[in-house]
Amino acid sequence: MAMRIPAFQTPELRRKNVRLAWILAGLALFFLITSFPFWKGIFSIVGTQAVQ
Repeated sequence: MAMRIPAFQTPELRRKNVRLAWILAGLALFFLITSFPFWKGIFSIVGTQAVQ
């Protein structure tokens, strides 16, 4: 079963879509990596509050 490209999606538009998908994936990865210290801090604060 072959994937057929719709007539309105030219190769140029497909390249732009793929590039945008890679940019969005990179941005999501950046947010995930940079938010790790934030979540680690939140969990430590909640943990110390639960002990008291």
